[in-house]
This record gives sequence, structure tokens and C-alpha cells, in this order.
Amino acid sequence: MLINFRNALMAEKRIPYDAEVEYLESTGTQWIDTGVYGNSDTVAELSFAMTDSARSDAGIFGSRKGYQQDCFTILRVASSQGAFWMHYGNERTSANYISTVIGNTTAWHTARLARSWNIDTSTGTAGQYTFTTPTTLKVFAADISASGRWYAKMRLASLKIYDANNVLVRDYIPVRKGTVGYLYDRVSGKLFGNAGTGDFVLGTDVVPVEYLQSDGGQYIQTDFTPDDSYGFEVDCFTPVASSSYNSRAIGLQNGQVRWLYCTERRASSDSFFGWNEAVLVGNQSDKRIVARCNWLNNRTISIGDTVYKSNLATLGSMGGLKAVLFGINNGGSVLTSQLFVGKMYSAKVSIGNAIGYNYTPVRVGTEGAMMDVLTRRIYRNAGTGAFTYGNDLKYPIPA
Repeated sequence: MLINFRNALMAEKRIPYDAEVEYLESTGTQWIDTGVYGNSDTVAELSFAMTDSARSDAGIFGSRKGYQQDCFTILRVASSQGAFWMHYGNERTSANYISTVIGNTTAWHTARLARSWNIDTSTGTAGQYTFTTPTTLKVFAADISASGRWYAKMRLASLKIYDANNVLVRDYIPVRKGTVGYLYDRVSGKLFGNAGTGDFVLGTDVVPVEYLQSDGGQYIQTDFTPDDSYGFEVDCFTPVASSSYNSRAIGLQNGQVRWLYCTERRASSDSFFGWNEAVLVGNQSDKRIVARCNWLNNRTISIGDTVYKSNLATLGSMGGLKAVLFGINNGGSVLTSQLFVGKMYSAKVSIGNAIGYNYTPVRVGTEGAMMDVLTRRIYRNAGTGAFTYGNDLKYPIPA
């Protein structure tokens, strides 16, 4: 409710930028001062990609007094040392990354920095320390002493900083004003500019659109593997079914034993959802529906306010398979003969009782795609042809 209220207030006032962009990119001399000191209760979340595979001692974010002293930093170090280090308090920990992914500009990383931290799937917990960083937290660079700073060559899609009371104090997104790149703080409504030299490289403009539409050739590969704690909510429009296709909006299956679909259109003009169970819901073609499957862990299948099934069977292990939007992952490969045909207005994925992914349709330049608005990561078409999309919507893209 508070987020929606904040978005409504922001929409009513003039935003101080011309466009939101996919990322800001630093070339090793740019940096931004957040104005926030780190301490033992600080939490930071960021989505980033490195652009230099050879650069070591690259400061991505943070500040420290000295080596293993009052640290709250994430650094890109030599691959032989694990590629990324999270420094917290008076210790360092290696995330043990595979060095070959470093420098691949399409390899985006999601990090949560705190005493208990994670960088993608690598996790760790530091010791119990009480500290405050000697300088304010930087991004695209990190203060490594009172007089020293390490710079990174990287791209940033989002950065959030929370205080000791879990209050969001910075909520940065990359934007441009004219041809100059900034981080826009959605908490204060202010632009934070480059405090270094040179200029940020700008990603492509990202514009929210009404929907993303597929013709049966497009799909999006996600990066999550669902289990019984996951749920789905898909807002979509399915055209009248033909006699020649099934059409699946989201899901995967591990053989014929464990399967999960949401809004499957069938030639019989019946739709059904699954969580290891087939549930007929009647003809849902040629209409816009909001379908939920095991949403918020209540183990039900519903369309709108109508519940069609409760107390679903358990999903079981999916063997690490990643779910697909506009289709399904079938045992490790996308079932291209049954990709979704229709429009998708949004897709939300819950983990337990919290939203883990919140996909909204956007255009990146003229390319239709989905953005996870929690991390501002862009997910592009992995199929053939191109998505079409609806009319442009007004900024800001929802938080």
C-alpha cells in the first residue's frame, strides 16, 4: 500500500529526468556518493554487471577504514581469489565465483550486502561486529581508506540502501537528463550525479508499455527454479483457441511426473492450471484474466475471485530447471511448439509470502522485453521473431 501510494504521488509531480535507462556504465573514473554511512545494521541491494574481465581491485560499492577494518564493501578481485569479496566489519569473505563469467557484460549479478549476504547463489554470514564506515558509501567505486579509492568498470541497474530499522533510505534507478546520466533516488526525489571525471555511458531508454504480445515464437528465460514455496500471478489475454496448439503462459515440467503450468490454452477451448494437478476452468479465451497458482503459499488455483482448486499436491524437486515466461521449460529445453499466444500485462512470482519477482512489460528502444521492477533487470526474447507491445505508459516505471 505504501509503495503504491508513493508511486501515485510521484506520478502526480514532475519527474526531474527525461528518460529511465537500462543502466549507467562507468569507465573507471566515474563514481557517485550516496551520502549514507554504512554500519553493522546497513543492508544494500544492487544489480550490476562487470565490463572488464582483467581489472582487479575494482571497487563496486562501499567504504572501509582499512584492510579488514570497519568495512562495508563489495570488490571485484583477481579470479584466483574468488572474483568477488564482500567485506563486512573486520573480515573478508570470498564468493568463490567462476572467473569465466567476469567481464561478460550480459552476466548480471544480484547482491544483498549485510552481515548475512548473498551474491547470486553464493551466500555467507560474517561475524558479529559493531562499526560505522569512516566515509559515506560510494557506488561505481569504494573507499578503501581515508585517502584511497578503488574504481570499477561496471554497469548498474539498481541500488537500494536500508537503515537499521529496515527503512528504505535510498532507492536508486539509472536515468538520463538530456545526454547526462544520473542515479535518481525514488525516496528523496533527487538526482545524484557523477562526482568523478568523464561521463557515464548510458544504457538504452526503457519505457513502460501496456502489454507484451507474443505470436507463438517468443519466450523469456527466467533465472529462478520454483519449489513448493513459490506462487504465480499472471495478468494476460488469451485469444480464441485454434485446433492446432496449446498455449502456456508460464511454467516448467520435469518429465511427466512434476509439472507446473499457468493459463494453458487448449484446442478444446478449455484452460487449465497445474501444480501436479489438472484443473479445468472452462473457456477463458478471448478475455483478459488474472490467474493465480499457489499464490502466496495458500495452495489454491484461481481466476480472479473464483477458486477452482485448493490443497494442491506438492510440486517436489524440479532438478534445478528454470521457469519460462510465455512458455514452459520441458525437462531442460523450451517446448517451442506450445509457446504462449496472446498478451501479458504482468507476471508476479511469490516466494513464501513475499514477492520475489515482479515482471512488467517495457520497450528497450524498440525492443519488447520484461523488466523485473524489484531489480530493474531486463529479460529479453530468447525465441524467434520479436514481441510486439502496447501503447507507451507514463513514467515512472512502477517501483
